Amino acid sequence: MCNYQVWFHDEHSGYVVECKHCKKMQLCFGNMLIDMDRRDFNNFYEYISGVQKEKQLIIDRRKKSVVLVTPCTAISFILTINELDGLCRMIDYVDTEIKTSALMDMFDTPA
Repeated sequence: MCNYQVWFHDEHSGYVVECKHCKKMQLCFGNMLIDMDRRDFNNFYEYISGVQKEKQLIIDRRKKSVVLVTPCTAISFILTINELDGLCRMIDYVDTEIKTSALMDMFDTPA
């Protein structure tokens, strides 16, 4: 049975949780729900950060113009620049929380 660590939760944008036992993560943003492990999370973070840098010059930030491809060729996500920025902020926050938690665990471990 899963026991979740909540890394991020916002009633408007979504959440990121991770099972303390099986280490699977679940990212919910808008109407997207993605299950992944830490390696996939890190890869997704790098991917969307790159897309965000590439798309910053788009003028209409409210137009659905950013396509996020997935490993499943039949499924892609389409976002506005504003939505992409929100997703990037959320994932950046989670990445910082995970790294901070790992550092804190180093101090809690008996020598």
